[in-house]
Amino acid sequence: MLFAQPACLIPIQKDVFDSFGANLTLRRMFVVDDGSAAKLARIVSTQLTFKLWLEGEPDTMHNVNQGLIVPLQELDILAPNSHQGFLLIRDKGDPDSTMTLSGKSASLRPDGVIRSNDDRRLLMKWEEKADSLKGAV
Repeated sequence: MLFAQPACLIPIQKDVFDSFGANLTLRRMFVVDDGSAAKLARIVSTQLTFKLWLEGEPDTMHNVNQGLIVPLQELDILAPNSHQGFLLIRDKGDPDSTMTLSGKSASLRPDGVIRSNDDRRLLMKWEEKADSLKGAV
């Protein structure tokens, strides 16, 4: 499914498109931005060239933030007429929470969630205290 043909070609920056070389699988999914979708092209290009940090929990926190949270927020802002109005909520480690382990201050809540602006729908949750990105999201 990752390499399924998209409904339309996704605009990206020229240098990123050129980096695909002769890889037709990637080339058939993207188009060089002509300037009409510069913000979208920047967001997508940044994600295509994002380098994961692989050294443990602090790197997982960075990967989750830069690889998932920031681009989702940018895409949400980019589509004001159809946006979800993402509401980013981070666990502040509140010791008075009813979501804590008995006798400990460790929260059972995820490290962060993205909810719809009306706070009715959970759209995504993540854990930053994981040794890998796969374990975090």
